[in-house]
Amino acid sequence: MSKYVEQLIEILNREYEGYAEYSKLAEEKQKVILAGDVKALDGIVEQEQEWIVTMGKMEQIRKVIIGNILLENNVERVENITELSEYIPEPQRTELLKIRDDLGKLLEKIQDINELNGKLIQQNLDYIHFHINILTGAESGTGTYGNKADGKDVQQKRNLFDAKV
Repeated sequence: MSKYVEQLIEILNREYEGYAEYSKLAEEKQKVILAGDVKALDGIVEQEQEWIVTMGKMEQIRKVIIGNILLENNVERVENITELSEYIPEPQRTELLKIRDDLGKLLEKIQDINELNGKLIQQNLDYIHFHINILTGAESGTGTYGNKADGKDVQQKRNLFDAKV
């Protein structure tokens, strides 16, 4: 087995561990969103940004390693790990495909969590907008009985934020 295949398996395992950490972070984010704890949410977003940088670095390393494996096998390019595995001998091929499957399952889980988190955030934003509209006296219609009012009868409504300073 080439040293590049060993390196690829190692970096994929590290990426798996990184995504597993992110999965826990996403679950924690869900709890924080449900609790409405904005300060804790800010902390989680900062952790996510650090995670993104770290995973970006790992991805660059993985690309270099895959490039080396392709050079070693005189292959111009591959589309995915499955295609790459055709150039890797057993038992490393089996190990590589197992990591691919595990990563795929974990990424699906993360996608589901993130979709739910997005819906929860949208619900919170809708709730906030609703309350802002109530507080500011925003109306959806123009009048109570119809459109017979001429300019004299229409009064400007003052809302909570209309005071002159």
